[in-house]
Formats: sequence, structure tokens, C-alpha cells
Amino acid sequence: MRRTCLVMAAAIVVAAVSLGAQTKPNFSGKWVMDSPPGATANAGGGRAGGGAAPAGFQPGFGAEFTVKQDDKTLSISRGQGSPLVYKLDGSESKNTVTRNGEQQEQIAKAAWEGDKLVIATEVNFQGNTAEQKRVLSLENGNLVIEQTNPGRNGGGATKIVYKKG
Repeated sequence: MRRTCLVMAAAIVVAAVSLGAQTKPNFSGKWVMDSPPGATANAGGGRAGGGAAPAGFQPGFGAEFTVKQDDKTLSISRGQGSPLVYKLDGSESKNTVTRNGEQQEQIAKAAWEGDKLVIATEVNFQGNTAEQKRVLSLENGNLVIEQTNPGRNGGGATKIVYKKG
């Protein structure tokens, strides 16, 4: 009887772990920014939500990008240049980006919080180091990125919606 209870308890734990692992979405695919209602081509590049981003900071990952995801990494390609690659285990990922015509190395950590992927990136903003945070989730088949940029008073929060392209 005791052995049966232990076996059942172990089975429940294994099932719970398996279900937890299955809740992580796969963001793979080509994504195109969905302009919010009332947006124009020059009105913040399709941004929605409060706060202005500092000059040189793109909302989300730009107007269009492609994601490749496996169990260990998430890779984002935006046109020409090297893809941004993030390790999904919370360890540091280093990417080189061009900002205002200059190459910059950025250090990021990506980790799951339930079914959302949180990417915290250390960025250089006007000679100061600050954190940019992007929270990726899937809502009704759309990729939603909630982004907080560095800036005065903690910067602004932006919500960007992408549709499969």
C-alpha cells in the first residue's frame, strides 16, 4: 500500500513537470508588426502604449523579423547582419548590434516565467548602462512583446503586436 502511494506520487510529479514543460510556447516563424489603431507610418513606428523610447531604440525587434527556436536557444534574424541569439536557460548571451552607426556588444539573459519569455538586455544609453526588458508571449496566435526601455524616470513601456507573415 505504501509503495503504491509512493509510485502514484512520483507519477503525479513527473506528469506535473511534463505539463509545465509543454506550456512554453514556440515563437518560431516570420513575424510582421501589426500597426495599432490610429497609427500612421511616422507615428512611433507602429508603437502602442505609453512612454517614448530613447532615440535609437527600436520597438520590439523592428517591423519584421524571423524567429528560430529550439529547446536551448531563440534566434532572431532581422534583414542583414548577424542574428540575435539568446540562450533560454537564463545564462548570459552576447550579441553585437549596430546602434547609431556604431557596433555595440549587448549582454542579455533570457528566462521563462511561466509561458512568457523574459529577455533582459544590458544596453549602453548615452554613456550609461541600463536594462531593456522584453517580455514575449503568444496571444490569439499573435506574438506580443511588452518592452520597457531605459531612459529618464525608468523609461516607457510599450506593447507591440506581431502577426505571422
